[in-house]
Amino acid sequence: MKYVVIGLFALFLLVWYSIPSLLSYLLYRWLKKKGYKKLGQSIIIVVTISMIYLVYTAFYPTDGFYEDEFERITKLEFPESGEILTKYASYPDLHGDYFSNAVFRVDSNDFNEILTKIESNVNFERFTPTPVGLIYKQDKPELKNNIVFTHSFLINSDRSDIRFFISFDKQNKLIEFNRSSW
Repeated sequence: MKYVVIGLFALFLLVWYSIPSLLSYLLYRWLKKKGYKKLGQSIIIVVTISMIYLVYTAFYPTDGFYEDEFERITKLEFPESGEILTKYASYPDLHGDYFSNAVFRVDSNDFNEILTKIESNVNFERFTPTPVGLIYKQDKPELKNNIVFTHSFLINSDRSDIRFFISFDKQNKLIEFNRSSW
């Protein structure tokens, strides 16, 4: 059953991504007949590059995805001084559920401002801090002994299937956030 679902999903992706390629090829043939071969080739190249970019970012999201995720869930702007150090996101399953995790460093002012806003927000509930995040241990093993998340919070969401955690390491000015839905 598992392989059937994976196969159907792969077939869906193949069809979904081949439609723009097929349409651009048909447009190229039509333009070639009209004497606009270079324009048709340009369209095929643009569509191909766009499709490659879309597929790549679906599996490896850009920093903007994590910044948007942070803003959407915390209702706070991602800080100007924020530098994403490590990140991970799973590909959404058929129901749209996924996992994402990021650790970013900020300056002292932004760190204190975000921590103060989270602590005073009634939608966030303090919980026992977690040690170093799993993703950070894998990506930055040389720093894992220096990181201690002393403040951790869980967001109280309207949806019971979505969990959002945010943790703070005051010494290193690191913030880790984790979103999961299953």
